[in-house]
Amino acid sequence: FFSQSCQLLSLLFCVPRNTRMPTRCKKCGHQHCGQCFYFSGCGEGFGFCYSRRACCKCHGFQAFEEVQEVQKQQEPQRPQVPKARGGGPQERYQEEDKELRQRIADLQVQGDELQKALNEADEKFRLERKEKEKEGRRAQEYEQKCQEQSQQLQELRAQVQSQVHEIQEARDRHHHITRVDADQVTGRLNGPDLDQGRVTELDEAYLIQCTDNFAESRRIGEGAHGVVYRAVDTSKGMWFAVKHLKLDGDEGAKLFQRELQALRQFRHPHIIRLFGICGHATSGRMHLAFEYATHGSVEDWLKDDSLAKIWPFGRRLQTATGVAQALNYMYRALGKICLHRDVKSANIVLCQGMVPKLIDCGLSIVVPESVKTTFTMTSVTGTQGYMCPQYLRDQRYSEKSEVHSFGVVLCELISGLLAQRLDITALLKEDELEADARPGPWPDALVQGLLRLAKNCTKALPDRRPQMLTVMRELMALQKEHVVVQPESDLQLKQNERLQEHLQTLRDEFARRINQLEHALAGVEHQRAEAEQAMLAQEAAEARTCCVCYEDVTLKDGVDCPSGEAQHFLCTTCLESHLNALAEEGPTARNRGRLQCPMPGCVAPAYPDALLAQRLSAAAYQRYQGRIFHVREVELVAELNQQFDAELQRRVAQAQEQARQELERRSQDAQVQRHHQYIREQILTLQCPRCGQAFFDFDGCFALTCGRCKAAFCAYCLRDCGHDAHQHVANCPNNLAPGRDVFGREELFTEAQRQRRQRMVKDYLDALDVDLRRQVLEHCQRDLRDIGVQLRPWW
Repeated sequence: FFSQSCQLLSLLFCVPRNTRMPTRCKKCGHQHCGQCFYFSGCGEGFGFCYSRRACCKCHGFQAFEEVQEVQKQQEPQRPQVPKARGGGPQERYQEEDKELRQRIADLQVQGDELQKALNEADEKFRLERKEKEKEGRRAQEYEQKCQEQSQQLQELRAQVQSQVHEIQEARDRHHHITRVDADQVTGRLNGPDLDQGRVTELDEAYLIQCTDNFAESRRIGEGAHGVVYRAVDTSKGMWFAVKHLKLDGDEGAKLFQRELQALRQFRHPHIIRLFGICGHATSGRMHLAFEYATHGSVEDWLKDDSLAKIWPFGRRLQTATGVAQALNYMYRALGKICLHRDVKSANIVLCQGMVPKLIDCGLSIVVPESVKTTFTMTSVTGTQGYMCPQYLRDQRYSEKSEVHSFGVVLCELISGLLAQRLDITALLKEDELEADARPGPWPDALVQGLLRLAKNCTKALPDRRPQMLTVMRELMALQKEHVVVQPESDLQLKQNERLQEHLQTLRDEFARRINQLEHALAGVEHQRAEAEQAMLAQEAAEARTCCVCYEDVTLKDGVDCPSGEAQHFLCTTCLESHLNALAEEGPTARNRGRLQCPMPGCVAPAYPDALLAQRLSAAAYQRYQGRIFHVREVELVAELNQQFDAELQRRVAQAQEQARQELERRSQDAQVQRHHQYIREQILTLQCPRCGQAFFDFDGCFALTCGRCKAAFCAYCLRDCGHDAHQHVANCPNNLAPGRDVFGREELFTEAQRQRRQRMVKDYLDALDVDLRRQVLEHCQRDLRDIGVQLRPWW
């Protein structure tokens, strides 16, 4: 111990226990134990100054003799301070100094042990706090999961409500759609022949039917030369795209003829296929029918983060290779060079199986045979960001110009950036272009190879750029090296595409059938109107007597009972009164809001709507139809609510079951943790059986004594033996020492503790259930291995 009252920084020490004398300071009244002394000169050199003591609070001094008698009375049994040994003062001081140094060393050892115990307590507290934080996070996750399920239930309710609104909107919308009569769709109405690969002439009526009269909902996109619509042939279950060209005089006719001529010649798996045309250049209404791109354009996949994440580098490399093959085919396969003139990511679409295909060949041009490499254009056409700098500068265009555009598209596929938003070529030249991290890591060798190829394609001088054939071969080599074909994934993707097409086909077929039913309904209503007119002419001459007011009226002034019994006749006035009374009573399960014969005991069906429309006034009939529609709407809402309640109950029961399972799992984990903690602290730790003080050192004697409570216990079985454990150790059945000696080496002590722990752990686990015993043993295996205990399942 060190005292703050020492002004000379002299060494302080703790007086032995038998010389401690508590006292009270006369100056401040503070009571202290009197154990802090200091070295001070008292005329005889350095030594104890028993005549004066320093107060640990006010640092004042008081006479020792004044309190000596009081201390002796308070502690009469305190042993006397042993007398100093013989010899002179110098020898006595040396012996006392030696004893003090030894005590200081002991105190330092005790301080180290206390610090070690404090560190262990801090570590245990830190682990417990970490476990509590984990439990808190689990509770938060469970609460968040419950909130998500509640949100999903709310979304389901909103979907049910939206379906009700969609039914109403669909009913209103079908009345405004231009209908295509069945007799107008003749001739080549069977649709384009996809299997034969021919370009056929199509009727405009067929395209109108397949595109729902070119509805806005069928619109896919719009380009510089026309609008594209999605068409569905429900009879064949086939999708295709219809491009409605924008024609402006002779220039538009030339554009149509140019694209038609180019697409008729192309037969390549990576060029969009034309299989039908409609109209002529002179008519002003021209349509082209293409195969349908199921997955949209490359630009759409790069802009959308959710799509870019599931588009890995292998698919992107296959896309670049397919486009390079298509361009190389246009340059060399037909005997003449055909230039696309608008190569960009928006003109590359992904069809079934993620197969890339080149589209929008309206700007394509066939190079004359007289021109060998480069020719001059009269005007600049293309998309900014993809065009070659030389072409923008002097309007000189060649195959190398499209190699530059392809290099920009390759940079987009690598980086995920779009050339219309950022100067990708500048980043490429400065070596700042990085691979797109959204789909995951890329192979370094693949990235370096693609960047090197992109740099070669976008060089400033066209003569230094490679030919498209060389670019295609390098991409095929990289694809062969880094891309592994996964047929199962492709098969699954095709199956998903077929399911989506089938679903859309069913929806279109449903709309077509509604259209047909409305046509049939119109015909039936027309026939009914004619029959009613003939019936009215016949009924005009017939007389009836109202069964309510008993007035004689003609048949045209009332209605007969729908059952055919003429005696149940109502005049128009009584019919409206009956209708008003029915409106006040409300609908019943039998009539469901419809008007029936009011006579008692009559079970006739409801009056026909056509007959009521003739007999009732316009306002009364409108109220009647509104009530019927309201009843039907209420029934539909009730049915939907019933379905929603059933789904809600199912999901709530599912959530409750999950919560119950989670609580059982947590309870089980907590129970296993509690047993694990007990085994680790109470069995695996060697401690005093009386006070729980941990035992660290072994001095060769198996009769241990606790340093805290002085309890004597056996090192073999940890039995509390009172004040002396030597006799029990000699007779302990677990004694491993030769001749049952109480002494032994440290190796024997270690083996005895290992057997004791193994025995106590096994006894403790035998009291647990089999399932709980197995889990607790699994949690304790690591601790058991650390102390050399091999314990395997024995049940």
